[in-house]
Amino acid sequence: MASWKKVLVSGSNIEVAAVTASAVPAIGSTSGNNVLLIDTTGGGFNQITPGQFQASLGQYAYTASADSGTSIVIGAADTLDIAGGAGIETTIVSNSGAEITVDLDYTGSNNFIEIATDLEGTSIATTDTIIYNDATDGNIKKGLVSDLPFSNNSGTVTSVAISGTDGIDVDSGSPITTSGTITLGLSNVPNASLANSSITVTAGSGLTNGGAVSLGSTVTLDVGAGTGITVNANDVALKNAGSLSNNTAPLWDSGNGQFIDSSITEAASVVTIAAGLEVGAPTGTALTGEIYTQNGVVVETGGLQVLAGDSTFAEDVTINGDLTVNGTTTTIDTTNLLVADKFALFASGSDGTTDGGIIVQQGATTGYALGVDGSADRWGLQNNLGPTATSITPDAYMVTAEASTGAPSTAPVYGGSSTGYGNIHVNTSSGEIFIYS
Repeated sequence: MASWKKVLVSGSNIEVAAVTASAVPAIGSTSGNNVLLIDTTGGGFNQITPGQFQASLGQYAYTASADSGTSIVIGAADTLDIAGGAGIETTIVSNSGAEITVDLDYTGSNNFIEIATDLEGTSIATTDTIIYNDATDGNIKKGLVSDLPFSNNSGTVTSVAISGTDGIDVDSGSPITTSGTITLGLSNVPNASLANSSITVTAGSGLTNGGAVSLGSTVTLDVGAGTGITVNANDVALKNAGSLSNNTAPLWDSGNGQFIDSSITEAASVVTIAAGLEVGAPTGTALTGEIYTQNGVVVETGGLQVLAGDSTFAEDVTINGDLTVNGTTTTIDTTNLLVADKFALFASGSDGTTDGGIIVQQGATTGYALGVDGSADRWGLQNNLGPTATSITPDAYMVTAEASTGAPSTAPVYGGSSTGYGNIHVNTSSGEIFIYS
């Protein structure tokens, strides 16, 4: 069962029966690397330097194996010297605790290649092995002579001649006997030498003619006349365009396949409909469909006004009275929402314990939620909660802080004894902090 536990803070004095550590305890003040020892006599921890630890091990500080296989024992104060032989780099000295690295010598007059048997001038067989540096990874590797990317072919070229054809001319330099330069030139390219001696021209939308055309020939594409379009010698125009009036909305005459003037005209930003305007149904019947207003609309105020269908207002709307919305969803799509009320009531239709809160959308259908978990009697947070949810399952709870002049004696206000874990209590007299767990 959960209860209040005191929280230990910096400067607190504690007394415990035993300490169990999952890692090596840290020493507060050290200088360099030290060895931690447990003092079984006086209790606690002691620290000694690596040199003191090494000296305490005596002559068994280092053990190495000689080439003969006999073990060599080196004392704490001894030094192991390794001298590089033929093809091995210079003398390597290893003092106590140092690592020993031996490398082949690739440079200088004593490198491992120079000390090999000298067979210069002797033929190398394709089955002989060579040592090379792999430029791809920088490592020394071996391979066969037959793996080299070239072969030993012999012979002598006494003369090279070149001739031109199919539009290629030899301007100078042919033939070459020992050395020189051959100059080529391009005179012409016969059509017969091309892969294709003709091209195909395809007439696009609104165009006619086209087809296969031999190289050097021409083809003419014509603009085809469509409904309401007239093709003249030098232009394409609307049919009956000369009879259309300025600032007049056109009307399609399907019988003649052309535009004609309508009765709608515009002058000085005023639209005139000479034939009259009929909107919706006869007088006395509610209008259906959408009504759009830009510069204002006058609505009679006597009696109930009913607008069946959607209504859109392009300017501000002021309601001098209460606003009642009878629907399932209210959408407010504004940049800033200003609410004068100091408190907002949610879940107003509830008459008992329930969940509720607010959601900040983070994706297409969910968001972060801050709400009341009625079953736990606490405020909580939940990730990925949908806007149509009716309950919250917190993945974290809000922590509350209570205060009094003494130690806590009852369970936390929020969550109680069953789900109040994590809440804290502060003793304002002593400064002690308690957590409910």
